[in-house]
Amino acid sequence: MLSMASSALLKQQRPAAATPRQEVIRHLLERVEALQREIDAENERATAAAAALRHAETRERDLEAELRAMARTAEMQGEKLRGMEEELRYKEGRIKVLEAIFATMTKSNKNKR
Repeated sequence: MLSMASSALLKQQRPAAATPRQEVIRHLLERVEALQREIDAENERATAAAAALRHAETRERDLEAELRAMARTAEMQGEKLRGMEEELRYKEGRIKVLEAIFATMTKSNKNKR
């Protein structure tokens, strides 16, 4: 890293008393290093956020697929229930017909006696 090399060079050249120009340069180099650390931290946060976003998008796709599967299952179960209801209505009609036949036969047997 250029700023670290410059900082090391400045430290090697430092005489007993630093000149004002050297102090300004040292201060600027420290500021550059601090800014570089901030940039690195922001890059790490951005990378983490991108990973979290990818995870959330994957989870969203998975949930959408699960929801579609559940909707298909519910639709198939609804169709099955409608078929069973139709069958029950048919059987109830047959039972009523048989009850009517039975009632007629019972009345005719009572009348014959």
